[in-house]
Amino acid sequence: MEFLKSQQADQQTQDRNTTDALALPLDGHALVSEVVQHTGLAGTLIEPELSAIIESAGHSASTLTLEQLRAAMLTYLESLHEGMTEEEGDEAADSDSIEPDVFFEGAD
Repeated sequence: MEFLKSQQADQQTQDRNTTDALALPLDGHALVSEVVQHTGLAGTLIEPELSAIIESAGHSASTLTLEQLRAAMLTYLESLHEGMTEEEGDEAADSDSIEPDVFFEGAD
């Protein structure tokens, strides 16, 4: 039990440190650059995608706040989830429509 409490306390400290690091007074462009840098991915790929996400949420990168970024990313992730859920549903529907004989052709 003490181990779990220790793990939770460590996670809370880590979360607080991460939030504090990003809570510095950054202008919108600096915030976007900071996020791009922390992804560890190529900025030439991530920055345009992140900018599109921000713009689709109705925000400007120049005036972006951390809360606006969080809200934009949440909306983006929810849309990805919905898209994947729909795809899974489509695949399940497609597999239901396959005739069983197709799997056993030439088995005779």
